[in-house]
Amino acid sequence: MRFISCPSFVDGLFLSAPVKAFVNHELIQSAFGGDLTQANQFWRETGTRLYHVLPSDTLDELRGDECRFLRYPPEFILKGPDDYYLLLVVTQDDGGGVYVLFPRHSACSVLNELARQADD
Repeated sequence: MRFISCPSFVDGLFLSAPVKAFVNHELIQSAFGGDLTQANQFWRETGTRLYHVLPSDTLDELRGDECRFLRYPPEFILKGPDDYYLLLVVTQDDGGGVYVLFPRHSACSVLNELARQADD
C-alpha cells in the first residue's frame, strides 16, 4: 500500500494512464475546478490523503491509522477504469478526509464489500 499527501503526487503511483486520468479528474477537476494549487493547499491544510491499496494488501496491513477511516460511511464510491474504485471518507469538519483507491479484487474483504456497494 502506498499513500500520497498531495494530489500532485498521483503521477508517481504505479497505475495505468486511464486510472491516473480518472483519479486526477476526481481529485483536481471535479473538486477544485482544475486548480492544482488550490487542491494541494486544501490537502495540506486539512491533512487529506489518498491511499492506493494494492491487490495483495490485506486488512492486517490496513490496521491502525489506515483502518480507522473504514469505520465511517463513505461520501461516495466511484467505479473507475480497469476495475478500480475510488472512495472518499470525510473525517473532519473542515472537509478533510481520506481517499482510497483500490482494485475490484482485493485481498481486503472490507474493500471488496464496498466495491459491491458501488456496483449496485
